[in-house]
Amino acid sequence: MNYIELQNALKEIGFNISIVTLRRYVKKGLIPEPERIHLGRGKGQHISFPRDAIEQAGAAYLFLKQPPTYEMARVVKNSYLLGKTNLLTLKYYDCLKETRKRLRGGQRQ
Repeated sequence: MNYIELQNALKEIGFNISIVTLRRYVKKGLIPEPERIHLGRGKGQHISFPRDAIEQAGAAYLFLKQPPTYEMARVVKNSYLLGKTNLLTLKYYDCLKETRKRLRGGQRQ
């Protein structure tokens, strides 16, 4: 899944996130780095995101709608993934749950 496919998958569940923002999320560590496959000299490259990039981008989008910064969102995501619990990781978890719910139901909000 490339940037356009990731953006379209997010639009289907109600997240209108630009490609520039998705690139910023990758740079800040909020969604996984895509795998890059070089197609040879002068032929460019193919980018492939893992499937969980959809829910992580949705969670980052929901989380960042509130006042926290990119750095805080990355720290909270990493704390959540390490199993540490505090109010911010619970908020991130709520955002992740909301994104997963939208993915399952395909609903827009």
